[in-house]
Amino acid sequence: MIELILGIDRSIVLAVNSANSPFWDEVMWIVSSKLFWLLPLSLILFAAWKHLQVKSFWLFVICGVGLYAITDQVCLHFFKNLILRQRPSYHPELSKMLHFYNNDGEYYKGKEFASFVSSHAANYFAMLSFLFFAIGKKLNPPIWILFIIGLLVCYSRMYLGVHYPSDLIGGALVGILLAFLVDKYVFRKLQSLYCKS
Repeated sequence: MIELILGIDRSIVLAVNSANSPFWDEVMWIVSSKLFWLLPLSLILFAAWKHLQVKSFWLFVICGVGLYAITDQVCLHFFKNLILRQRPSYHPELSKMLHFYNNDGEYYKGKEFASFVSSHAANYFAMLSFLFFAIGKKLNPPIWILFIIGLLVCYSRMYLGVHYPSDLIGGALVGILLAFLVDKYVFRKLQSLYCKS
C-alpha cells in the first residue's frame, strides 16, 4: 500500500512538473513566494472585517497570528524534523527527470529532508479554515476564491518539484485541524468573554 501511494506521488509530481515553460516557471515561483501571500491574507482580513464586530475582528487577528505561528512550529517539529522525508527534488531518480526553477543561477530545490508535511499547505489552509470556522456560511462566494488560490499554491509546490501530493494533503489536514482547535478552544471562548454586545 505504501509503495502504491509513493508511486502515485512520484507520477503526479512528474506529470505536473513536466508541463513547464519559462512563463509558468515565473508564475509558479511568484505563487509560491511569501510576497504572494499578501493577496489571500488581505482577502481573509477583509472578509473578517466585513463580517465580524470590531472586538471580534481584532481577536480574530490575534488568534490568526497565533494560529500561523503554531502551525509553522507543528509542521517543523512534529513532522519535518521527525519524519525527515526527502523532497522529490533530491530523490536519486526523480531529481534527474525534474525541471527546476533557476533562481539567479541556482536551481531551487528546497531543504532536502523537509518534504512532509508542506508548511505552505498547512499555513494556508489553517488561515482559510479559521476564517471559515469564524464566519461560516456568510462566506459562500469568497471562500471558493480563496480555496482555488490555496489549490494554486499547492500546485506551485509540485510544479517546482519540492513537494509530493501527499505532503500537500497532509499539510492541509494539519492546518484544518489546528484551525478547528484554535477556533473552538481559543477564539470562541475569548469571544464569549470579551466580545459580548
